[in-house]
Amino acid sequence: MVGLEISRVYGAEFGLSERERILISEIGHDKIDSASCFVEYVSEVYGIAKSTAWYSLKKLKSNGILYFPSKDEKEQGLFLTERGKASLSRESPGIVMLNRKSVSLRGE
Repeated sequence: MVGLEISRVYGAEFGLSERERILISEIGHDKIDSASCFVEYVSEVYGIAKSTAWYSLKKLKSNGILYFPSKDEKEQGLFLTERGKASLSRESPGIVMLNRKSVSLRGE
């Protein structure tokens, strides 16, 4: 995906695919305004089909990794749950996201 390399250890405990790890790392510790806006963003930046992004978000929601309201709820937003934040913390500390590519701080 766009030359993005993410540590294979990241998310392994949670059984996450590379696409799901990308979504989690993009959400990070932020609260995104809406899931719809986020799907538009990842579709444009990473070339992920919108239907695939929605499928992945719904799967992550059902696994308790992230939360966003259903169409019927008035609350807006998309954010990681405590379990999602734990999966985010599994990311190797030597990897920094820059311009959607991974860069090692250790020169690897």
